Amino acid sequence: MKKVILVFTIALLFVAVELKAQLNQYAQYYVAPVWLNPAHVGLVDEVEITAQYRESKLSGYQFPSLSAAYPFFNKTTRLKQGGFGMGLAQEQFGPDKIYVVTQWVGGFSYNVPITAHHFISAGLQSGLVNRKVDPTKVTTDNQYLFGSFDPGRPPGENFVNTSTNIVIINSGFSWSMTDELDRQKAYLGIAFFGMNTPRAKLLQDAARDRVLYSVSGAVQVPVRGTAFTWLPNFRWIIRGNLSFANIGQRWHYTFGAGSPSFIGLGLWYNTNKIAVSNLEYGTNRFLLALAYNGSLTKNAPIPAVSSAWEVAFTWRIKRNTLGKHTTIVETPPLQDVPRPQEPATVQASPKEAPQAPVVPREEPMPITQPKEQDLSMAATPIVKDSSLTKEEKNLLERKVGFALNSYAVGKEGQEFLDSLAQILKAHPEVRIRITGHTCTIGSRRANFTVSHKRAESVKAILLRKGVPPGQLVAVGMDFQRPLNANQTEAQRAKNRRVEFELLEN
Repeated sequence: MKKVILVFTIALLFVAVELKAQLNQYAQYYVAPVWLNPAHVGLVDEVEITAQYRESKLSGYQFPSLSAAYPFFNKTTRLKQGGFGMGLAQEQFGPDKIYVVTQWVGGFSYNVPITAHHFISAGLQSGLVNRKVDPTKVTTDNQYLFGSFDPGRPPGENFVNTSTNIVIINSGFSWSMTDELDRQKAYLGIAFFGMNTPRAKLLQDAARDRVLYSVSGAVQVPVRGTAFTWLPNFRWIIRGNLSFANIGQRWHYTFGAGSPSFIGLGLWYNTNKIAVSNLEYGTNRFLLALAYNGSLTKNAPIPAVSSAWEVAFTWRIKRNTLGKHTTIVETPPLQDVPRPQEPATVQASPKEAPQAPVVPREEPMPITQPKEQDLSMAATPIVKDSSLTKEEKNLLERKVGFALNSYAVGKEGQEFLDSLAQILKAHPEVRIRITGHTCTIGSRRANFTVSHKRAESVKAILLRKGVPPGQLVAVGMDFQRPLNANQTEAQRAKNRRVEFELLEN
């Protein structure tokens, strides 16, 4: 039995050498953008930090990794322009870590927008890989004589180095599509790992690495009238004579309309006769996933990816992509926001009782886009001394509420703005800032557009009611200034609003 285990170990070692330390590409369930495709680091909505761990007891294989993706945006169009990524991983093979591969990669990607929701992306990575073997732990049939093990006999393998470093170059291309909230809806990409075909001289006759090709794709299909989303996906790996594919799907169930929290269940078939299942839980801040890879046959072609379990944790970090005092040149939106699905209401001040919702107007107000919007105006102090009465100032504390992803003002809002217009026309010396806000559902670019449209929609109504344009300033602040925590739908509804503030003359 001991002989069988030792022979299996040395066989696994040379299988690993043939795979050239790229087994992280064979993860059955979840692969961070850095490892999946160098072009994908610019397609994430926020900064993502991912920790992964995979282990196979059958082969003694372990794979811990840590990676990060940092997107950047065009400050004019708010479109995803690209991103940076880096990753650190270590692969350990066999009992007592006979063979260890450590790699660090870093790279960037650049997105070329075709439309507001279609991108072509290209990415490039480079990194350093260290491969280390412990020859004293390697045993072969050559060291067995008449059924007894003699460690003094040569193993029959010519190790010229016990540790070697090589430089690798990876690249990738991808097409992706996003929905109206800039969430990724579909992608199709191809990646090339080890495209410089380096040579790791552990053995005297070591050959050059072969390029690993990875083709992957996925699409999200919401099931109408339900809280479920269907996500079919695949990944196809090709390296020399090695070729296999993962084909499967995930189902997501969302907790309530507009909620960022979901649970997911997935099932895949690997053409190496491996079944993969996973369970995941996610919010807009993190994702936790568990997966198990079970072999459907006794002789799996790649032991390191069969009978294995995986865990992945991704932490998403929101960041201010606008800047506190940034002047933004605003262009007309590339695509209109869809019509509202629920009526807009006027939110009363804390001293007043909330009013009942009413049906919105059939047509949204026309919007005039300003050429520039200076967000430093957000720091302008409110006037303390003005000719307005206390009742008129209290009226300015009221807010106009909106449905998710909507900028249409309802009948009740129209009536409130009619009263506000009368006050402003009676006090031509008064200037107000109209500020649009959103909840945290959707990307920063989508929320910026919606918040700006809300402010401009209210401004357009006041202009139509005869208020001089010099008294009005409209700005969009997306979700930078929430009224509350955005954890429930009721809280998010209060954050979807337009507020009014008195400005200095």
